[in-house]
Amino acid sequence: DVGVDMWGYKGNDTLTTGTGNDKLLGGEGNDILIAGAGHDHLNGNGGADTLTGGAGNDQFIIDNLAGVDTITDFSAVDDAVFLVGADFGNYVADRAARFKLTTGTLDADDRILYSPTTGAVYYDADGNGAAAAVQFATLSGAPAASYQNFYLNPTNAPILVADSVVTAESSPVTIDVLANDYLPAGWKLRPFLTYSVSASSGSVASNAEGQLVFTPGTGYETLDPGQYGTATITYSVWNETTFASMQGTVNVTLTGETELQAGTAGNDTLIGTAYGDTLLGNAGNDALIGHGGNDTLTGGAGNDALEGGGGSDTAIFTGNFAGYTVTSAGIGRATVVDNTPGRDGTDALGEIEILQFADGPRSVSSFLPSLAATLNLTTAQSDEIRSFFDGLNGSGGLSSADYT
Repeated sequence: DVGVDMWGYKGNDTLTTGTGNDKLLGGEGNDILIAGAGHDHLNGNGGADTLTGGAGNDQFIIDNLAGVDTITDFSAVDDAVFLVGADFGNYVADRAARFKLTTGTLDADDRILYSPTTGAVYYDADGNGAAAAVQFATLSGAPAASYQNFYLNPTNAPILVADSVVTAESSPVTIDVLANDYLPAGWKLRPFLTYSVSASSGSVASNAEGQLVFTPGTGYETLDPGQYGTATITYSVWNETTFASMQGTVNVTLTGETELQAGTAGNDTLIGTAYGDTLLGNAGNDALIGHGGNDTLTGGAGNDALEGGGGSDTAIFTGNFAGYTVTSAGIGRATVVDNTPGRDGTDALGEIEILQFADGPRSVSSFLPSLAATLNLTTAQSDEIRSFFDGLNGSGGLSSADYT
């Protein structure tokens, strides 16, 4: 049956569930955990906790020796105790050799000691050595427990493999982080205990399929095409039987993309950023200003003014080049007239490097007038020419050409 997960925090918590396969984690403090019928998992965590599993096959997790937990309804037939964590030494396969009733004589390899009269359960780090046994639980009613009810640090920690993913600066991405994570020995992996993303990077959430969904923050919107940003997601998953957990990471690379602004059917003014922008005027007599970056400007219908700004900027036109008249107005400047009525109109261009027509691009500089000319000076005066002329015949006197 579907159950619920409940967590306590600092302080003394009382967590109660109903029917279902539930998981309860008390946290710090002296907690009371009460589960209903079902196959439940109860972990008091810190403090002296009181655990009640209810009917069904229940598993009680002890992950430290900081307190003595009371298990009120332990069944030697149905239930089990899992000792996990650094306080309990290393995993051993021979469970029978590590269990001993307190009425018997201790051996060096004994670790879990159980009193059949009081129900007290102890952990002994060195068996018959000098170290004293430490009580960690009491089984109310002293049921007839055996080694089969106790698991000592089973090989249960999740094995997580780091993931990497690439997405555009403003595009959420779904990451199947558990696809390459697993648990040894057939344990079942359960997502997610926690998940978070590096500061100011965006947000992360889990979905019903056990995947993480990362939504980039607005700080990446300044990325230009060809630029990259990074974010780091951390998550932890657990062994659903023992609550043993492990933290994994996802490295996210965010790629810059062009920023699109679209105008209306009226007269719009669209202003780009210092990065690569895409400005679309649509209908009306629009003003498109790219600013920095490599921008793409489309005036659309109407008579538009397109100013690229810094970078290598492109003006887009609907038809083939033959349907337009291009007149240069200097370096990076031109007037483009669409000879098809009602289409692109007449556009004035400034700081535009490329004209993109339906049949291919044209460089704006290719429309500059030829600068080749010859000037014959026939006077005997000293001559100074300030222009772009390739041939100079000064005749008599001192002549100079200043190409400025």
